[in-house]
Amino acid sequence: PSPGRDDENWEMIVRCASEHMASPAVWRAIEADTTAPEEVKTYFQAIHEVNAARNRRILKGLDELLARFDEHGIKSVLLKGGASIASGLYDDPAERVLVDIDVLIAPEQLKAAETALRTNGYEDAAPSKGPPRWFRPPHHHLPPLIPPTGGFSIELHFSLVESNQFESLLPPAAILQRAIEVPWNGRSIFVPHPTDFLIHNIVHSQLHHDLQSHGTIELRQLRELALFVVRYRDEVDWIEAERRFSSAGFGRVLAEQAIYSQALMGVAFPIRECDAQRAMDRLRSSILNPDRGVWAELADIYIGGFLREPRLAINLLNPFWWPERIGNIRALLKRNNGSQ
Repeated sequence: PSPGRDDENWEMIVRCASEHMASPAVWRAIEADTTAPEEVKTYFQAIHEVNAARNRRILKGLDELLARFDEHGIKSVLLKGGASIASGLYDDPAERVLVDIDVLIAPEQLKAAETALRTNGYEDAAPSKGPPRWFRPPHHHLPPLIPPTGGFSIELHFSLVESNQFESLLPPAAILQRAIEVPWNGRSIFVPHPTDFLIHNIVHSQLHHDLQSHGTIELRQLRELALFVVRYRDEVDWIEAERRFSSAGFGRVLAEQAIYSQALMGVAFPIRECDAQRAMDRLRSSILNPDRGVWAELADIYIGGFLREPRLAINLLNPFWWPERIGNIRALLKRNNGSQ
């Protein structure tokens, strides 16, 4: 239901939609709402139009990127938002905010893919500055590249997740093999099998970005998950999805996403149920006490890094990195205080 003309409610909606990168989708929901204030509708419509123009530029860049790969016989699998839009998940592509373009490449073709892009003017998106780090944690994609026209970045993935802890949930070789071919923009492209797409959505937001340990969600990703289940419910191997999450020790993560999807989006998953009240109470607590999530996030960053590479502890003692470290902590606290 619409909040009508309650200014306080609309202020909360504007803030929440912005924080979760869901503003363009809100415009579609209120476009025909006669009770919404005109200034609110104007605001969301403007964001929708700006995102539509940005997405057109990004999708044009994606088409050019795929053309370069076709020239060199490189198979790529679109991931995340690019895959969602190209496969037609959204009736209106402008509803989805694209941050960048992510593609999965087989390891033996990764160098050829990077060379093909650099030969055509793609450059590093963020050249490294300042004193070099002594040790770096492993990554799951090459450094982001930007096309000659700029405006967005492209990540060439050799894995879908950074941590080996999640590799069994999303084995890259199997995902490349199972990818399905769909038509887009006059060419054939590959996107993950529906089962892999569903798992990747949850793993990326809840485990890779560690929202699950904080008991919170990102509405943009949850909405995409719900839209996906509505359209591909019968094509997802739900037994396999449950098996993979359970085998990796993350069965509760899948179950909680099902609860959030049904409670917030009205879309149910055909999986085993868990304690819905506990999950929703945890979500409410996280929203009301965001600073607790900040310290948990910091602890997870440091502990996770040390577990992957114990020598990273040396960086903790390096005084050159403390100004940046303190600045990052302040930024996290400011971000969370500003979203309350």
